[in-house]
Amino acid sequence: MISGPVVSMTRSGSNRGARYPINHASISLHVYGYKFYRVDDRMLSYPKKPFLVILPPGVEVEFAAISEDRLSWSIQMQSDDIRRCDDNNYVEVCCDEHWIRIPAVTFISRAESRQIEADYQRLFQLYQTPIPSHQLRMRLGFAKLLRFIMDADLDIIKDTPASRMKRLIDKDLQGKHSLDELSKQCGYSTSHMRALFKEEYTISPLAYQNRARMNKALDMLQHSDLAIKDIADNLGFQQLSHFSRMFKQIHGIAPSKIERHNTQ
Repeated sequence: MISGPVVSMTRSGSNRGARYPINHASISLHVYGYKFYRVDDRMLSYPKKPFLVILPPGVEVEFAAISEDRLSWSIQMQSDDIRRCDDNNYVEVCCDEHWIRIPAVTFISRAESRQIEADYQRLFQLYQTPIPSHQLRMRLGFAKLLRFIMDADLDIIKDTPASRMKRLIDKDLQGKHSLDELSKQCGYSTSHMRALFKEEYTISPLAYQNRARMNKALDMLQHSDLAIKDIADNLGFQQLSHFSRMFKQIHGIAPSKIERHNTQ
């Protein structure tokens, strides 16, 4: 979860235009009423749909409203876990020392806007009573908004070299093909594909492959009656010791210690 306290909750005022710097990481919902909305060099002219925008500290915002009857909400956190990206279509969010690229602006439907506005209203009520439990709920609300934005981005079908490589890895958890072979299927050298993959997903293809195989192993341990050796064989491991070592490295526990569920 993003570290730092929620320091402010605001609802749109009556001003019809403003220009100001952003001092705290924030997520804003803009429902209607704008001639334009600009973040640094990115301009949205007469946005026809509601939109969410993530604002890292240090950016500058400028807007002009069609009338005083505009509607927006904003939640701000004092956090260093959200920062600018070299591409102003994105921001970067820190998770376990990895910087994850997330769309800065997400357009949403009217129905989604109504649901999210209700979430902001509940958060605003919590903000009025600044007790520790409400602070935690507001931080969870901030994380929920980030999750919505990330899930909306997943709904967009991507066809990048890195996404093709990821799909190939997902289909080959048995490790029948080397990463060199999968890279060639995507039309790139292994080193170039490693760079593209890490830029998009913040981990290398090998690290992703290992995690994906061990996640599958955990699922098989918990939801099948297969012996550990058979699971290792199904995932392409020739030596049980290699499988067990990788499993413990990723999950922090030996496969023999996993509680097995009877599927009968």
